[in-house]
Amino acid sequence: MHDEEDGLFTAEDLAGYRGEWEEPLESEFRGHTIRTNRTWSQGIVVPMVLEILEGVDLEAMGRGSEEYVHTVLQAIDLAMADREEHVADEAFVDVPVEQLLSPEHAARRRAELGDTAYDGTPDPGRVATAARPHTPASLLGKDTTHLAVVDAEGSSVTLTPSDFPLTPMVPGTGLTLGNRMTQFSLDPDSANRLEPGKRPRITPHAVMVDEADGGQISMGTPGGDVQAQTNVQVLLDVLVFGMDLQEAVEAPRFRSLNFPSSFTPHVTEPRTVELEGELYDELHAGLEARGYTVRRVDRWDHVMGGVGSVRRLPDGTVQAGADPHESTTALTR
Repeated sequence: MHDEEDGLFTAEDLAGYRGEWEEPLESEFRGHTIRTNRTWSQGIVVPMVLEILEGVDLEAMGRGSEEYVHTVLQAIDLAMADREEHVADEAFVDVPVEQLLSPEHAARRRAELGDTAYDGTPDPGRVATAARPHTPASLLGKDTTHLAVVDAEGSSVTLTPSDFPLTPMVPGTGLTLGNRMTQFSLDPDSANRLEPGKRPRITPHAVMVDEADGGQISMGTPGGDVQAQTNVQVLLDVLVFGMDLQEAVEAPRFRSLNFPSSFTPHVTEPRTVELEGELYDELHAGLEARGYTVRRVDRWDHVMGGVGSVRRLPDGTVQAGADPHESTTALTR
């Protein structure tokens, strides 16, 4: 089937692939441990944003205030700038993970928070990087989903599969060919540039949190570039503002478009943000005064993601969040 469609992969290409176990990325936010996928995904954006916000009095701003939304948007833009500069397949790029997740880097980025919108993607943070030679190992749509499961003993699985039905399935195998190479960059200077054998930096990622009091959260969402932004907002609602999961996934959301899209042709919309429903009605004038181009999206629009989440509290009680932004189900047994 691949040959019939003039595909470029060969049987030898596939025969050389081996799956691997890996250690997740790990960071701290207000005593909570945040874990996510490594830099073949954009998962690192979640802890980077949270670390930038670590030293900010978000409670005093109030959830959903103009100052709060502006501050979180700026933290997202700073982390996305670092994503574009540094984050890619670690088999090809010496990604400075420890530096990107360090308190020192977060403090430098926090010092760049200001009162007005960034005029385009901000400059990346300064870190030391080096190229790494490769040693072979022995379009956004309604296709991504998320599954979060926890059992009675507290063991959990969280994963964000994607690509079907946008991509063809190989008859008789149950395997799809995928379309993630659209997330490579053709800029030869990009860390995420197209190279043989390299994995593109994809948008899907999952998040697990070990809460300071012993609770556990497993979560994720579809949505392309909004995934990290939505995961951050839901975590802030739970870990900072004390919402339960259902309250958090129903809270109105916002997103920045002030960085290159992960999907070809990687369009940037400078200073542009989108807010849903009442957030737009309440905040657009103030944000426009700060230099943003503000667009309204309908309440419950799927462009804001659709979080699947489960939380096991220290007493063994389980919460689940079914997000109305997408077709989402929460079940317990």
